[in-house]
Amino acid sequence: MENTYLQQVLQVLNKAEWRDFGDFVASPYFNKNEKFVRFYQFLQPFYPKFDITGSTKEQLYIHATLADKYSDAGYRNLCSDLLVLVQEFLAQESLNAGNTIKESLINRTLILRGVLDLAERNVKKAETMVAKSEFDFQEKLMSAIWINDLRVLHSIYNNRKSINASNPIMLEDNTHKFISEWALLRIFSALMNNLKATRSYNLPLDKKKYETYLNLYEALQPFEHKETKIVYLICKMNVWNDEAAYFECFEIIKSLDFTRNIKTNENLIIGLLDFVDFKMNEDEKWRKELFAVYDIKLSNRLWNEKKMLSYASLFNAVHNSLQLNNIAYAENILKKHIVDVSPKIESTINNLCWAWIHFFKGDYNKAHEHLVDVETENMMVKYEMRSLQCLIYLQKKEWDLLNAGLESFRQFIAYNKPHINDYVSHQFSLFCKNITLIAKLHPDYLKKDIEKIAAQLSTEKNSYMRNWMLEKINSGK
Repeated sequence: MENTYLQQVLQVLNKAEWRDFGDFVASPYFNKNEKFVRFYQFLQPFYPKFDITGSTKEQLYIHATLADKYSDAGYRNLCSDLLVLVQEFLAQESLNAGNTIKESLINRTLILRGVLDLAERNVKKAETMVAKSEFDFQEKLMSAIWINDLRVLHSIYNNRKSINASNPIMLEDNTHKFISEWALLRIFSALMNNLKATRSYNLPLDKKKYETYLNLYEALQPFEHKETKIVYLICKMNVWNDEAAYFECFEIIKSLDFTRNIKTNENLIIGLLDFVDFKMNEDEKWRKELFAVYDIKLSNRLWNEKKMLSYASLFNAVHNSLQLNNIAYAENILKKHIVDVSPKIESTINNLCWAWIHFFKGDYNKAHEHLVDVETENMMVKYEMRSLQCLIYLQKKEWDLLNAGLESFRQFIAYNKPHINDYVSHQFSLFCKNITLIAKLHPDYLKKDIEKIAAQLSTEKNSYMRNWMLEKINSGK
C-alpha cells in the first residue's frame, strides 16, 4: 500500500474520523460488500501510517477477499474500490460539518416533492442559523444566495408570492445582487493571489484586467457586507499603490467585530500587511503602519484556522518593533504570545526572537547564546540566523569570523536560490554586500566615501536591515 493514493488519504484521517470510517464501511446503506469490512478490520493495527508491504499485503488480500491465493491485480482493484469508499466518506463528512450545502439540498428536494410547509419552516430556521453563525462573510453570502434561490423556487411551486411576502421579481433582484457580490469577492481574491505571484517572481502585471473588475464593483454599489468593500480596497491599494485606499481600509477594519469570523478578519489583516510590506521598500515611514497593523492582529488574537499564531507573524511583529526601537513592546508580545505558536517551532522562534532583542539591547554575547540554541529546518529562519550572526560579528569587530560568515552566507544564498523566491535571494544578497562595505569603514575613512555608501544603500529598496545600516553609517560607528 506504500505511496498509493489510498495510503495518502487514509493517513489524513484523525482517530475520530478513522473510527467513523469504520462505521461508514459497516453500514449496509453505504457499503453492501463484506470484503471492505474485513479490509478495514485488517488495517486497524496499522493506523495511522498504513505501511503494508510484502507478505502482509498478501495476507490483507486473502483476509479481505477470502481468496485461496494472492492476486496482484485483485489487490490493486481492492485498494482502488476502498479508495472510492474513503472519498465518499469524506464527502459525507463534509456535508455533516455544519456547512449549508446539505441544508440547501434537503430543502430543494422537499420543495420539488411538494412538501412546501416543512421547506418553508426549514428555510426560515436556516436563515436565523446563518445570521447567528461564525461563518465567514463569503460563506454567509453563499448561504444568502441559496436561501433566496429556495424562496424563488418555493414561490413558484406554491403559486403565491413568497415565504416572506416579497414578489418573485424582488427575489430575483436579490439573487443578482448576492451572486454579483460573491463573484467579485472571488475575483478580487484570485487577483490578489496573482499579484503576490507577480511580485515574488518579478513578473509583469496586467493592470487592465484588474481595472475592469474594480470599475465593475464601483458600478454595482452598494453591497451587503462591509468586508466586500475591504477586499475591494485591499485590491485597489495593492494594484494601484493607492495610499488613500489603505487608510480608508484600515479605519474600516478597526471597526470590525473581532470576536466573530476570526478566519475572515485574519485574511483581511494579511491584505493590509502585504501592502505595508511593499510600501516599506519605498519609505521607512511605513514601518509605523506595520506596527499598527500587527498590533491589531496580536491584540485581537487573529490567528490562523488552526487557532495558532503563525511563527512568521510573531517574529515579524517582534522584529519590526525592535527596528522602531520599541524594545519593551517586543519583549512584552514575545512573552505573551510565544505560547500561541505551534509547539513544534515554539523553542526555535523563542530563541531567535530573544537573540534579536538582546542584539538591539547591545548585549551581543547574550544574543549569540540564544542564537546557538536555535534548531531548525525552516529556510527563512536559517536566513534570519545567518544575517544576525554576521551582525553580531560586525558589532564585536570579529573581522575574521565576519568574513567567513559572509562568505558562507553567500554560498548558502547561491545554493538555495532555486528553492526560494527571487525577492528573498536579492534581499539577503544586498545585505551581504552592504555589511561587507560597512565593515571597511574606519575613523580615517573619507567622508565622501561614507556618503557614497549611504546614498547607494538608500536606493536599494530591498536591502534587509537597510535602516539599521544607514544609522550605523551615519553615526560613524
